[in-house]
Amino acid sequence: MLDFFKMVFSKFRTLAVYVVIFHFLRVLCDILIPNFHAGNLIRGKVLGLFFKASGRRVAIASGCVFNSVWALDVGDDVYIAHRCWINAAGGLKIGKGSVFSP
Repeated sequence: MLDFFKMVFSKFRTLAVYVVIFHFLRVLCDILIPNFHAGNLIRGKVLGLFFKASGRRVAIASGCVFNSVWALDVGDDVYIAHRCWINAAGGLKIGKGSVFSP
């Protein structure tokens, strides 16, 4: 019975940290940080804290939606354009120099 409660607490902690806090910060960044190169780099630094791994100079434009960010591995010099949907539920590795756009 104790193992069951540990599992439930672990799932709740994952939900609280990676879903609620991440999406709150994502929306806050979309509102406060304008869309220009330096702003996208700042957004990439803030949101990259929740990724499995985040490279240097990751730029994320506003309006992007991420699912299962704890399984997302992003390389160096990656740009994710406006309103991209990225689902990393099975684990996703984005290589160096990649550009994503809708």
